[in-house]
Amino acid sequence: MSHEIHENDRQEGLTQAWHGLTHIFPVISLLTCWLAKWDVKARDLFRPTEPNGDPDAPAFVPSGHQELVCTDNEGIVVSKEPINPATYHVLSNKSFLAIVADAMASIPGAIVTSVGSLCNRARIFVTLAVPDVGAFMAAGREFKPYLNFLSSHDKSAEFTVVASTVCTVCNNTFSANLATTEGDTLRISIKHRPGMAQRLANVSGIIAAYYATVEHF
Repeated sequence: MSHEIHENDRQEGLTQAWHGLTHIFPVISLLTCWLAKWDVKARDLFRPTEPNGDPDAPAFVPSGHQELVCTDNEGIVVSKEPINPATYHVLSNKSFLAIVADAMASIPGAIVTSVGSLCNRARIFVTLAVPDVGAFMAAGREFKPYLNFLSSHDKSAEFTVVASTVCTVCNNTFSANLATTEGDTLRISIKHRPGMAQRLANVSGIIAAYYATVEHF
């Protein structure tokens, strides 16, 4: 199952992808798309209490670590290992979509062409397209037609924005875009660490500057 679209996942798009699992819509809104229908939340993990002879002592106490579960079904655990809230920044679906929305506002004509989750909701993505901007050469650089927003809830991927000729529709294309390191294209990577929120605040400005350059050429 190389697409890694499992029973708790979904991919929505404007056209059918190679895996045949796309839920097709003529228009995809960030307000009602798949990632807007659920989110993640942290749940404390507990450990057994050390025996101390006190019959009134609780059987379990907080371990100081957490796991991420889904808001629509707490039985779906999306974190593959315990997370330390002091060192790991949780990027919710809501915040992820807000970043995409801010970017869309700075790119005239941008539309959502694909959105979804993978690996039982461990990975999330949104791909934008600008119909009036195809891949073309300008000032010795190739500008790409897709802008891919990628992130994960299981530490398997940083928050990443990459312009490429590949539209994310599955785990294969997610991984391909995650691995894109071309020096002549837009790429932003931010780790899920303290200070992430401040760095994310600069993303829409960087994207706006990139597409202003595209428009100029």
